[in-house]
Amino acid sequence: MNQAYSWEWTMRAGLALAAVLSLYGALASPTESAPGKEAIQRMLLEQREWMLIYQIGPAMEPSATATKFPKAFYLREGRLMGEWAGRPAGYECPYEVPLRDDGFGFKICGYDQPFSFLEYDPGDARYPFKRVNTPTKWWLEKRNQ
Repeated sequence: MNQAYSWEWTMRAGLALAAVLSLYGALASPTESAPGKEAIQRMLLEQREWMLIYQIGPAMEPSATATKFPKAFYLREGRLMGEWAGRPAGYECPYEVPLRDDGFGFKICGYDQPFSFLEYDPGDARYPFKRVNTPTKWWLEKRNQ
């Protein structure tokens, strides 16, 4: 094997590795609609209480008759927790909140169900987290305090 061939192979391998690493970095880095788990957690904790709104139908925003659940998010032993806000002691139904880069999961107290996930919408200041791509729609709204 001559030295020129070895140098060329080393350069090609280095360029291929750089391309793979830059692609991984582009896929793994936060975007506006998927800012990352830490940013999602920070957003949920910045607001003391939220209103989780539920409605079935084609509307892309909740109506005045939509069902509403007050929700609170807080840290307990370093874990993000969610619960119904304003319920009597012992009925808060706390759960650990599963975070994703583009949103988070929640549960409704009293229902043994898998988590439902809301996605972050950076263009909607009123309902920054929502799921509107199904007949059962959910919005998370900052609650007036």
